[in-house]
Amino acid sequence: METATLVCLIVGLATAALGLIMTAGKGWFLVAGLNTTPKELRDKLNVKGITRSVGKYLLFHAALIIAFGFAIVHNATISVAVLVTVVLASSIVLVIHLNKNAQATN
Repeated sequence: METATLVCLIVGLATAALGLIMTAGKGWFLVAGLNTTPKELRDKLNVKGITRSVGKYLLFHAALIIAFGFAIVHNATISVAVLVTVVLASSIVLVIHLNKNAQATN
């Protein structure tokens, strides 16, 4: 196994492990900004929903990272371009999803 594939496999598995933790609703303090949010505002936010959404995103990207490693080995430049496009598109979708579903309740 080539070094690039091995690195992508290790990073992908580590990302998947974090994704599983987040999908379970744990690890909210790892989400950027939530750990510095004042407790009063954090109590109004759907913290568990935000954490689960980030976990699903991480699981999806773990699969992409592993696929990216195998695409590099097989010199599949079209596959790499598609994977990069999917990563960018899914990041935009995540931001929109979080913006809609994590609004503070008054």
